Amino acid sequence: MIFIARYLNPLLAFLGAVALALSAYTAVNAFAEHARLTAELEQQRTLRADRELYAGRFQEWQEYVFEAREFVAAAEASGLRPEDWTRYEVDLRRRLVELRELDSLLEQARAGSGYYFRPREFELTAVHDAEQLRDAQLPDGTRARDVGFQPGRYGILTLRGEYLVTRRQ
Repeated sequence: MIFIARYLNPLLAFLGAVALALSAYTAVNAFAEHARLTAELEQQRTLRADRELYAGRFQEWQEYVFEAREFVAAAEASGLRPEDWTRYEVDLRRRLVELRELDSLLEQARAGSGYYFRPREFELTAVHDAEQLRDAQLPDGTRARDVGFQPGRYGILTLRGEYLVTRRQ
């Protein structure tokens, strides 16, 4: 019995050390697998969000293509050709406008029968202080900072595009 007890303690210690090493190895592998699966889960969530975003954009693109095809069909049915349109460029950059005139300017930028406004750039900034007037110009070309400033009365408008007007009615 002493013989068994003398070898049993070291044997149990050795088996405990092996079990501890095996447990540590298993724990490290489990942690690495957990980290890999967490990264994969995050990637899948990102892909799902991207897929939903692109699905919405694709739907918008399909609607745009449908509207463009309808427009092209209507244009072909009308018999109008590109040479039937006269183009007039509009290039207003950083022009000072009174806000009460803004309705009139925007009304002129609408499409109607026989003409169409195709905008390329539109920017309107409300003027709150005289410092914002440093680069703006009046329609006659003078600098806006040379005129008297009244808060809330002016806006700085940039409007670029072209009018397309039919030559035949």
